[in-house]
Parts: sequence; structure tokens; C-alpha cells
Amino acid sequence: MDDLLAAFAPRRVLEHGLLTSGRTWTQDATTLFVDLEGFTSLTERLGTHGSRGTEELSTLLRAFFATIADEVTDRDGDVVAFGGDALAVLFDGPRAPTLEVAREAATAIHQHATRVSGTSTLAGPVELRTRIGIARGPVSTTVASARGRSLPIHVGAGLDLAGAAEAGARPGEVVVHPSAASAAASGARDPRPRQRIPGPPYARSDLARLVSPLLIDRLAEGAHLTESHRSVTTVFARFPPVRPDGLPHLVSEVVELLDVVDAWEGEVVQVSGGDKGVVAMLVFGAPVMHADDPLRAVEALLRLQRVRRSVAAGIATGPVFAALLGSRCRLIPTHTGPSVNTAARLMQLARPGDLLVDDATWVEAADRLRRRGRPTRHVLKGHGEPVTVHAVEGWHVVRPSTKAAARPPLVGRRREVAVLETLLDRAAAGSGTRVVLCGEPGIGKTRLLEEAVERARTRGFGLGVTDARAHPRGGSPGPWRDLLGGLLGVADVQDPQQWRAALTTWLPDAGGQIALLGPRLGVSLGEPVQSAPAESSLTDELTHGMLAHIVRAVSRVRPVLLAVDNADHLDVDTRASVDAVMDQLVGSRTASLMTAARVAHPNVESVVVTDLSQPDAGTVATDAWRLAGGGTAPPWLEGEVARRASGNPLHVRTVAMSLEAQWQPGSPPPSPASGHEPSLTRLLDEAVDRLGGSERELVHLLAATRRPCAVDVLASASRELSDVRAVTDVAAPLVLARHVEVVRVDGVDRLRLGHELLRRAVYESMSHAERQRLHRLLLAGLEEHGADPVEVAEHAEVLDDPAVQRVWFPRAATSARRAWDMSAAVHYLERARPLVAGAELERIEVELLETMLVAGRAQDVLAEATEPDPASAGTLAARRWTALAEAAYVCSDFERGEAAARRAMDLTADRDEVAHQRASELLVLVRSEIGDMQGAVVVSRQMLARAVAAEDSLAAITANAALGVALLRSDHPAEAARHYREALRGARARGDVLTQVHVLSDLAGCAFETGAHAECARLLAQARALADGIGYRRHLAFNMSNDAQLRAGLGDPHVAACAAVAVRRSVEMGDLTAAANTLHTWMTATPELIADVDRWGRLARLDRRLGRRFAAATDEAELSVAAARDGRLTLALSAARAAEAEAEELDQPRVRRRARLGGLLASLRAGEPTGILLDALDELASDPGADEVEHAEIALERWRTTRAEADRASAVSLAARAFGVQPSAVVREWFEVLGEPVPPPPPPLPAPAGVRPDEAASAQIDDAFALAEQAMLERQRSE
Repeated sequence: MDDLLAAFAPRRVLEHGLLTSGRTWTQDATTLFVDLEGFTSLTERLGTHGSRGTEELSTLLRAFFATIADEVTDRDGDVVAFGGDALAVLFDGPRAPTLEVAREAATAIHQHATRVSGTSTLAGPVELRTRIGIARGPVSTTVASARGRSLPIHVGAGLDLAGAAEAGARPGEVVVHPSAASAAASGARDPRPRQRIPGPPYARSDLARLVSPLLIDRLAEGAHLTESHRSVTTVFARFPPVRPDGLPHLVSEVVELLDVVDAWEGEVVQVSGGDKGVVAMLVFGAPVMHADDPLRAVEALLRLQRVRRSVAAGIATGPVFAALLGSRCRLIPTHTGPSVNTAARLMQLARPGDLLVDDATWVEAADRLRRRGRPTRHVLKGHGEPVTVHAVEGWHVVRPSTKAAARPPLVGRRREVAVLETLLDRAAAGSGTRVVLCGEPGIGKTRLLEEAVERARTRGFGLGVTDARAHPRGGSPGPWRDLLGGLLGVADVQDPQQWRAALTTWLPDAGGQIALLGPRLGVSLGEPVQSAPAESSLTDELTHGMLAHIVRAVSRVRPVLLAVDNADHLDVDTRASVDAVMDQLVGSRTASLMTAARVAHPNVESVVVTDLSQPDAGTVATDAWRLAGGGTAPPWLEGEVARRASGNPLHVRTVAMSLEAQWQPGSPPPSPASGHEPSLTRLLDEAVDRLGGSERELVHLLAATRRPCAVDVLASASRELSDVRAVTDVAAPLVLARHVEVVRVDGVDRLRLGHELLRRAVYESMSHAERQRLHRLLLAGLEEHGADPVEVAEHAEVLDDPAVQRVWFPRAATSARRAWDMSAAVHYLERARPLVAGAELERIEVELLETMLVAGRAQDVLAEATEPDPASAGTLAARRWTALAEAAYVCSDFERGEAAARRAMDLTADRDEVAHQRASELLVLVRSEIGDMQGAVVVSRQMLARAVAAEDSLAAITANAALGVALLRSDHPAEAARHYREALRGARARGDVLTQVHVLSDLAGCAFETGAHAECARLLAQARALADGIGYRRHLAFNMSNDAQLRAGLGDPHVAACAAVAVRRSVEMGDLTAAANTLHTWMTATPELIADVDRWGRLARLDRRLGRRFAAATDEAELSVAAARDGRLTLALSAARAAEAEAEELDQPRVRRRARLGGLLASLRAGEPTGILLDALDELASDPGADEVEHAEIALERWRTTRAEADRASAVSLAARAFGVQPSAVVREWFEVLGEPVPPPPPPLPAPAGVRPDEAASAQIDDAFALAEQAMLERQRSE
């Protein structure tokens, strides 16, 4: 490990003992400056590919510059600076030999650039060339140290001259500066070789000062943990060129820089001299991210510019890939991404004293900053589009108000509010105390503090309130100005006279000692009166005593609340003074309240603010939705927020507002892949950045798995957590911190991350290589423990390993089919198809067709399937023909269905009796649909005869069921029922429960046709019970849909409940066709639903997405009728035209009649000639295909138009006949319209087991629509 730490130190630092000595080493050196031509352009192009592009860029550059570093190191050179696309190198030693090796290195670098050019990337082939400058001159090296960190600094003419030479080089050229040219001209090689000087031994603690402690920990755990995607704010600061005698002053400035940057948990990456003067590169967000990194970066630079006004700086925020460049000999932290280039270009644009920031930085820090002038647009080198630039003037400090203001409602938090009330009660009683509210950012600490302030104000308390984040760090007087100014009523906190008057009032005996408070308040109150200079500790003691005395004096008049929000952001000195004063006030009439991320005072009462309960989180989400302009929140909001976020109110509000911004009414919930506020992502990443190695390993593993993971699997997958006990021990504190939760699945405790936001933030921060490593480990662990192949395949899918995918995708498809998850089965078969060839490809394709059929995607089967080679006679060919026949039948392509069924029958006649019977059954169904009942009966009787002759009981069951279908369609329900019962007896004899389920459903259909509704319901219930017993989930959905259809025709109150169950189960099965069919049935169940224009539009869109032309045309026809009755005439006419055209093409007369009715109703309401339109209605009614219900509805519309008594009498008569056929709620309403007594509904059917009427039917159907639409969206996304 010490060797790795030494790799962060330049050779000069190690060899000349500069790390701890404080000395400066100045020596002539040959310098080499390498600039990569085309880097900026490549960065921008790869940046458009997101994190994968940024990572690829980083990998490419690290490989490129690592090779350069090796070339340099092999020649005793020293890499002293790396700037993204540039590298500075020193060769210490005599002029001639170092110049020669520098030129050798330059040649090797050019050759390597040539080899790399043409490398394929996401943005196309790489086009990289190098420009190199070589010079000779003095270079000074020293080390600046502050706050436990050390930073090497290299400046001098040698680096400046090499930079100047490079600037004059063309791509592919090496330019030797005149400072080194004399040695080049002589051609003589200095006989004295470069002698490697061993440096003094260094303690590990000294070397560790060169690197962030977090980076050291991660490097010790594995180099892969030093790589991550993260949002970083990058700063480039340019100092004026430094003369040798000015180096001590520069070092003092760098020490100041280290101090302020480290205080904000940023990193000073490097400081070096070159052609741009002396440049410092800083990053905020690596290796630890913070929600306010942009603000931290600006604050650091404002502090620096107070010391050195001539510093010019550029700041930009954006995603980077953080990693280490080099090898074990030399390591440099690197940060790659477009925003790094932007920051460098902004620094070049800046004049001395300017602080320029990009739009991303300004947006996140604007509320605390003052801008100079208006934003400007600049075309920066390497950027295709102009960049918006803001010039920062300084801080904009807003004093916190103690008045009640518009703020989110306080939801829940009864425990915390009780603590606050007790805090105020005790202060009012003279026994005040301190409380610290602790918890993760966004959990609601500030909202609770606001609540305490408001309650104290209404009780007459004096108030001193400050938000530490509103003030710069580093001895800012802001917090005490707020606290004391609010308490004493100082209107102008900048006015010394007002302060002196107020302080004298409350400190009448302090005299000249009041001046000691001046530095705390940022005003001059004169010189303190004292006999000798006081030590700082005594000054602090006196200051704290006076501050406490003032507050205590005020509290004698009225109780006081001192409230400090975000106390973590106070600098050390201010925090110590606030703590000291609050400690002195314990026991007085003062209540002291702070908020902080972590518990910092073991002797102070700390209240940990935890997640809201799900109902409370739902209330917060609903309020956020309303405030975002969404109005009434959709019913799915609470569930979606609970799935994607924890009970952290900030997470909840962010997710709710993000969903509202993306959601369109009538659409399903937006994808969970939707992005969130960058500050929230950084906030989540910060929590993970601070974890220890084992904890972070566990969090990374859980981020890589989409579902809860068993502890033994995690132990198998982890290199650090070697057994179940280790995983459990590491998980325990993470569970307490709510980063991880325990869920019980199938009787086994499993772990998962606390919420989807955290999982996505962690996963997206990991490098591609790290994700690959974790997925491979999890795959092996799951396989070892016999996990469901679907779960294993989820990891195989992410791996760049076709061999692994070839094994697991087919296994996952088989497992998904067994579980009736047809959507997943189709997905994995489609993923497997391009990975196989030959017979295996044919098998996968046939299984895919069969699975798509079960998933209700017959239209897709017809669109994608190819007919087998006519010469093909194998089992797979027969299965393909059968699948085509079934798809054609479902899609009403009966001609093609008959041809395919006959071909399948020919192929199976002498080989596979079961397959032959299935093909024959399809032929029966096709013949029935085209009206050839005689042909259907003949084929089914032939099937039965064949089965009897072969004494094949299984074939006999199929034949009896097929014959039942043909007879039922031939209007012989009694005879059909007899054959169905024969099939049922055979199935029971064989113990074939699956067939019993199907036949019972068919018998229910016979009962329905004969009007035996109660018997139909009983048979459906019997089939449902059997299906439930064998886990036949697909039939449960189909069965409930049939039950809903039965009840819709009877006006039964259980329609909505049955339909809701059917839709949910259909979606679970991936059968969106069945879900859409059920929704159609549901829409016809009540007068309110059948008249709902918007929902018919949603159903039509869903059916179109499913490729169901006939169903979509039916929806459009219903839409036209509903829209006409609602007065939306333009919509009605367009829907009618579309439906009628589709019906003509599909030859669907009923749809055509329905669309025609919608068009006529729209025309009538538009005022077109009534006589002509009434004739058209009469023509529609005379269509021989129209049924009793259609006749009644047309008659009703005629009467509505004419109001003639004869038309009313006709409508009443036809409505009565329609009621006899379909006693639904819709038909019953027609009697109300006609002013006739409403017939009583049929006797209610028994309620289905486990289903009860739900009065919120409207919400139920909206939930069902959203469920189906979301499933459709996910299917399209996966495809």
C-alpha cells in the first residue's frame, strides 16, 4: 500500500525530501509538454452518450496517458501535471542526455497516438493527434501543506517555455524551444547518465497526506472502487505567473486554498505553472458528493479572491467519470467529462478578478449569489453550441424571517412536535434546555424548526433565528448578526451605532468591553478597554459570557428561542461559540434548537428525524402534486411514490413533482427511469460516499440487483462479506440508517436498498466495469443457490457476455412460462433469438410464437412469423403451422387460419395424435367463425371417431370439446353441453385438472347462451376454484373477465370488482389483449361508463398500440357515439369516419353500423337536415344483422329527434324486447329516458369468492387503465 501512496508523489518530491521539509527545490530541467488535439471535440461527442460515453472517454484517455506515463517513467522522467488533455513532464539531469530522452519519448508518444487513432467508440472512430513542445529551464518544486493535506507545486520558466513551444506546434509535430536547441544542435550525448537519487524514507502517514482519506480506503479495497460516475463542480483558477522570489507568496496562497477547499470537503487536484500562468484545478463532488457542491465551489473561490483579487476562475458543473490515471509507478486523480473542459475554457475567458460560472452552476447557487450584469453567451473552443456564462459579483445574503410564511404543511411528526412543545414549555417555566434535530438531508428538519419558530412566536417568545447555509464559511459574522439582531430588534445589522445602542441597553455595565463583540457581529465597536492584550481563550470566554448575558437578560422579559438551522455548515470557530453560549443558557428561560445532519453533541438531547409513514408520505406527495399545478392527484400517485422514494419528504416531493411534470392525463405513470434534480442525486450519493468499505460493497451489490436479495447469495457474491454472519453484521447499521431494509419473500428474509431513488443513484454512479463485476458475482451466487432463472437472467442481460446470455435467456423464458409470466418469457426469447443459429434458432422462434399467443399477441405472431419451408416435415414445422393457425383464428384471418390448420394436420396425422387433434380443433373453430357450421361439425365428429378408434382418451376429450364448440355455434346448446360433459368426465377420469377448467368454462358458455345465468355463474366459480388450486393464473384472469361480461349484461353490482381483478391478473400474465377486452366489457356495464368519451379514447389508443385493429375500430365507434351525445361533434365525426373506414376494410358490419350511428347523431346535433338523417337512421335499423339491442337504441334516438308519440311507442316496445335479451343497467336507463317504469333487474348472482362491490368504481377503472397502459409502455420500452 505504501508503494501505491508513493505513486501519488512526483519523483522530485520523494528524491529531494520535499514532502515534510518545507523546502523548495529549484533546478534546470528538460521539460516536455504534450497536448492532445481533438480531445475537446471527442469529449463533446461522447458526452452526448451519457455516462457510458463519459466512461469510454475516460478509459480511452487513461489508457493513452498511462502508456505515455510508462514511456516517460522508463526514461527517468517525471509526470508533474495532467490537465485532461495535456501532460507536463520533467527530465532532471544534464541538458544533452535529457533532451535526447525527451525527444525519444516524444517520438514514442506520437507513434502511440497514431496507433490509437481509428479506435472505435460510441461516437465513431477516434481522431487524436498530439502537439509536443520541449524546452529547458528552471523549475521549482515545493509542497504546500494545510489541514492534514499536502500538495506538490511545480512552477518555473522551464514549464512555461515548453508550453509556449507546444502552442507553436502543428498536430503531429514536436517543437524544440531555443532554450534546448543548443544541445539539440550539438548532437552530443552527455556522458554522465541520469543518476537516480534515493529519497529519504517516508512514513505512511506522510504519504497519505497526498491523497483524500476516502480515496486511500477505496484504493486499499480495490482500484475499481476509485472509479465512479458523479456530478462534480470543477474549478480552474489562474494565478499570475510567479517569479522565483514570489514562490513563498504563492505557497501561502495555496495553503489558504487548501484550507478553505478542505473545509468544504473539496479537493485541490493540482497546482502547476504553464503557458497560462499558474493554474489550480479544484473539484467539489469527488470523492465525496454534496447536494450543494456548486455553492461550495463558488464560496471557495470568493474566499480565495478576497485574498488574491487577481485570480481569474471558471466554474462548471456536470457529470464526470472520476478515476486514477497511471500505473503503480505514478498515479494522478482524473475527472473526465464535458463540464471539465467548460470550466477550463471559462477560466481562459475570465479576466483577472473575474469569477465565471456556467448555467448549471448558477441555477443551483443563484439564490445565494449576486451577478455582475446580465448573463452572456459565448462560443467556447470545442463546444458546438454557445455556452451561457454568468459573472459572479459576490454573496447575496438574505436574513431569515421569523414571520409565518407560505411553507409546506407539516404532515405527521407527532413525536417530534411533542419534543418541541416540551422544549418551549420548559423554557417558559425557567428550565430551558437544548435540542438538536438530526437526520439525513431533506428529511424535514428545517420544516420542524420553522414549526418551532412559529409556535414560539405565537406564544410571545423572543426569537433569534439563523440559517448557517445563508452565510459564507470562515469566520462569517452572519449567524450571530441574525441571532442577536433578531432578538434585539436591530434593523440595520451593518450600522455600528444601532448595535452599540442595543448592546448598551442590555449590557449597561460592560463599558468598553462591548467592543469585544465587534468581530462576532462584523462591525467596529471601538477598541476594548483592557490593561494588557488578552489571550484568544480569554477573549472567547468574555465574548461568550456577554452574549449569554444578553440573551438571559432578554429572557427575563419574555422567554427566548434561539434556533440555528443547518448547524453543520457553521465553521469550527462559530460553531464553538454558539455551542458555548447555548450551554450557558441551559436552565434559563431560553430554548436552544439546532438542526444537523449528524449527532455531534453526546450531552445534548438529540431527536433523530426519520422517514414518514407511507400514508403521510402520500399526503406530502399529493400536496406537492397540487403545488406543481397538477390539480387533483391521480389515484396511482401514492403507490408510485412509495415504490420510487423513501419517506424522506424531499425525495417524496421531488418524485411527485417529477411525475407531474412528465405525466399527461389519460396516460400511465411515467417511467421510473425519469431523471431527478441533480442536487437530490448528489445528496443520495453523499450518504454512500461516506460509508466504509464493507458497507459500500453491500450497498453496491444491492444496487446491482433489481429485487430483494437473499443474504446467502450476497455472501457468495461478495469478496469482502465472506459469510452470512458478515453480511448480517454489515447490514445492521445500514438498516438502522434506513439505507437498507429487510423484506420477507417466500418465507426468507431478503435485503434491498431503502428506495428506488437510492438504488438508481448508486447504480448510475458505478463505473461500467464495476457494474459488470457485480452482476457477474451476483449471477454466480444466484446460480450456486438455485435461484429462479429469471432472476439470474436479469444479471446476464446486463453483462457483455453473449455466451452467458445464450445459456440463461432460454432458461429464464422457460421459468417465466411456468409462472405464467408471458411478458417476461417473450422478452427473454426475443433476447435469445439473435444469439443462436440453426436448429436452436428454429426452436427458439417456435417457442416465441407459442408464448406470444399465450400472451395475447396474436397480431404480432401474424406480423412476424414466417411460414415453414413447404418441404419441412418436422415437429417444429408442425408447431409453427399450429401457432400460425391459432394466431390467424384470433385475428379473424380465417382463410389463412384454415390453410395453416390443414397443413399442421397433414404434418401430424401419423406422428403426433395430440398435436393433430389440436390442429383439427383449430380448424373447427375457423369453420365455425366463417359460418360453415356443417363443416365444423363434420370435422369435429371425424376427430371424435378417430379418437374412439384409437382408444385415445386424451384425443377423445379434445374431440368432444371441439364438437361442443361446433354445436354451440350451430345453436344446439343442449347437445353441445352433452359433449362438453363427456369431455369433463374424461378429464376427471384422467385427473386432468387443466382440461376440466377449460371445459367447465365452455359449459358456462352453454348456460349463458340458454339464459341460465345462475348456472353460468356457478360453473365459472367451479372453474375458478380448480384453476386457483393448480395456480393457473392465466385462466383466473380469463374467468373473471367472463364473469364480468356475464354480470355487465345483467346490471350486477359486482361488475367493477370482477373486471378490476381480471385486468390486474391479465397484466400480471403479460396478456394485455385480455386486459383490453375486459376494459371494453367494463366500459359497457353502466350508462356513465358507456358515455365516457375520454376513457373510450384511452381504450382506443391502448388497442392501437397492441396492434388490435378490430378492437380499436370498435372503440372508435363507441367513442363516436359517446362524443356525439356529449356534444363534441368534431371528435365524433372524425372517430366515426375512422371506425367506418376500418370496419369496411376488416368487413365488420356491426362496427360499421355503430360508427354510422355515431356519425348520424353528430350530424343531427350539428343541425343538418333532419329528414335525410332520419331516413338514414331507418336504413340503419333495417340492416338484417342488427340485433334487438341495436334496434332499440336506434328507435330511442329517432324518438329523441322527433318526439313523436308513435316513435316513442316503438322505442318502448323495442326497449322491452332488448331488456328480455340483455337486462343491463344501460338498457334499464332507456326506460327512464322514455318516462316508463324501469323493469326490476334480474335476481342478483352470488358474489364471486373474495370479491365485493366497490363504490369507488370510477377510481377502480382508472387504476385498471393506468395498470394496462403502464404495462404497454414497459413492453414498448423493452422492445
